[in-house]
Amino acid sequence: MSKVILVTGSSKGLGLAIAKELAKNGFSVILNGRDGASLQNAFTQLPSQEKHSLFCHDLTKEDAIEALDAFLKAHAISLYGVVHNLGGKVKDDVQPLHVKTLQASMRLNVEVGIEINNRMIPRMIAQGGGKIVHIGSSAAFNGNASPAYAISKGALHTYVKNSARYYAKENIMMCAVVPSILEHEGSEWSAKRMNEPQKYETRKAQMPLGRFAMPEEIAPYVSALFSIESMQATGSIIALEGGV
Repeated sequence: MSKVILVTGSSKGLGLAIAKELAKNGFSVILNGRDGASLQNAFTQLPSQEKHSLFCHDLTKEDAIEALDAFLKAHAISLYGVVHNLGGKVKDDVQPLHVKTLQASMRLNVEVGIEINNRMIPRMIAQGGGKIVHIGSSAAFNGNASPAYAISKGALHTYVKNSARYYAKENIMMCAVVPSILEHEGSEWSAKRMNEPQKYETRKAQMPLGRFAMPEEIAPYVSALFSIESMQATGSIIALEGGV
């Protein structure tokens, strides 16, 4: 049987591109998202659909981990890996930063991933190991983003470095992949292209490649982390920033 990987936030954009790349390379994928129609549309884009499954649930909800657990048990699924792609900017993420806004951002960008890891890592250890990839952000390096988003991604990077050391001897590979600004349908910068064209063009001109990254350029790197039989990436914050 092929190894199973959960990809959170995978109904579109980078998450879907990663899921498609993993499926192409022989893994079984669990797609996740909040909207059933979008998730079903994403599912039709996967090759060998009989190998894959859907988990439609908002992972920020309090019952999310129990719901995920029930889904895995009902389908007799043991996870080999997780790609934590869920994340983004929350409402009212501006300065001066309100604590409640920061709490919402931490929930979305950090806490959900930690909760899933805490439930799944002991099982991965019991089956001999596993791999966990978090999608980070360059905002964690330079703070050049909405405040709560930058803070939460900085916390995520620190969590990855700290946890990777703790679990390394248990054969758990944990790392973060940091893409450059991504543009795809539904992305923040795709919206800026329509609503704030001057800001969009100015930022794009600052990119060494003269454009933003596409999800399909990042997905193969993430998939390779699961295909390569190595622990050497554990604890790494892997920047894929196109020369930035």
